[in-house]
Amino acid sequence: HVSRQGEKLYNRSPRITQAPAAMLLLFVAGISAASAAVVATAARAQIEVHMCHDKVQFGVPNTLAPLDVDATPAARKLMARVANGKLYRVEVPQPNGTTAAFSEVHVWGSAYEMGYAQGKLLGARLVDFQSAVWKYLEGQVVHGEPEWVPSWLRELVADVGLDVALDLTELATRRFSGDHFYDEMRGMADGAGGDYQLAVRIHMLAGLTQGHCSSFGAWGSATHDGRVLSMRALDWDMDGPFRQHAQVTVYHGSAARGTLSFASVGFTGFVGGLTGLNEKGVSITEIGVSYPDASWGVQSRIGVPFIFVLRDILQFDATRAAGLARMRDAMRTCDLILGVADREAYNAVQYSFSNFYVIGSTNLRPVNATWHFPIVDTVYHGMDWLCPAYNYVLGTQLKKNHGTLTAASVVRDVAGVTRSGDVHIAVYDNEAVDLYVSFAAPDKGTPTDRAYERRFTKYHGASLFGEQQQLLQ
Repeated sequence: HVSRQGEKLYNRSPRITQAPAAMLLLFVAGISAASAAVVATAARAQIEVHMCHDKVQFGVPNTLAPLDVDATPAARKLMARVANGKLYRVEVPQPNGTTAAFSEVHVWGSAYEMGYAQGKLLGARLVDFQSAVWKYLEGQVVHGEPEWVPSWLRELVADVGLDVALDLTELATRRFSGDHFYDEMRGMADGAGGDYQLAVRIHMLAGLTQGHCSSFGAWGSATHDGRVLSMRALDWDMDGPFRQHAQVTVYHGSAARGTLSFASVGFTGFVGGLTGLNEKGVSITEIGVSYPDASWGVQSRIGVPFIFVLRDILQFDATRAAGLARMRDAMRTCDLILGVADREAYNAVQYSFSNFYVIGSTNLRPVNATWHFPIVDTVYHGMDWLCPAYNYVLGTQLKKNHGTLTAASVVRDVAGVTRSGDVHIAVYDNEAVDLYVSFAAPDKGTPTDRAYERRFTKYHGASLFGEQQQLLQ
């Protein structure tokens, strides 16, 4: 039955006629459960004793006062508006007398209308960025061996080329993904005059990469006043064009469509979820796992990209419980530590094709008395699953500040000292629905160029999600 379904997909997909039929059928069908278990068991036996070997290093506190956009309206400049969209440029003073800027985009309407508005607002910048991303990623995957690209993908690329490999990935994931993602990408391409299929391919690769990141959530006795605080630090690629196109995209929800308003922190033209907070105080975190242990089970190539799962949590889920249920019920794929917080608490999730385990402060995983010790009302992971150095530094800072944590002290004493979050970093005040965000310097070679070293921008949720749509005359 699976072979027949794969044959139908092959016959109706002219994009992939250069791919060998047998390879396509194997890719769509996947490995049988029995053989996959054997392969996974053998692989786990080899890698479960491996750990990342970074040295323990404590950074310096980030003493730069965050820029409050409500208190400093001049920092936020309206650059353009179209039907269903607005574009702002946010300028943030940085050390050494420099100023850096990022884009803030607001969109309303259906998925297609939101995408179209972004395309019209960003135009050639979006098209040029996607072209630059593709050229860069093609060079990295085809000619290099970046650690964030799975080995199986490199092998597939060597056989059929990057474009075909990602088209195969789309076929393997499309049925598990919501149409709204593709509608938004189609609208974006139509609005900007861009390449729709190129946008899809970039998102397929984004859904397969597993960056080294850090996250935590703290509440109750761990924080100054009991409120929930959470952090998501993205450590990924600092050499490509991403840092020049930092963006906060605010999607304004609609009761009629059953959607919530939310802010997605990422890059121009990116519709998935990496980092974000919604109007109900629900936030997301994510860490790629390169150093698992035997508890992780089997991975899969078939399922919904995790970037779509996280985006759907922001767009549709008003509680942590709903977000956890969405992860549980998803057709999961690769090894990840995902996280979701609301105004009550935070949970991390051991997330893979065959394993779903919800982690709280009383059942922390992995547990190690030296480098990953339990902390009351706190869940944390530094850079990876088995990563003693970063877990130790993050845990030490959280334990040191236990009972006194505020959003400001997280920015000062946790983010900077932990040294995680080079591309971007977000601190969430889930109770107040406030978002603190920092991006890497747009230019390489800038002193203090990593996001965790730089000045954060503070958004108040009431203002961010209360932005009014202005109808064009």
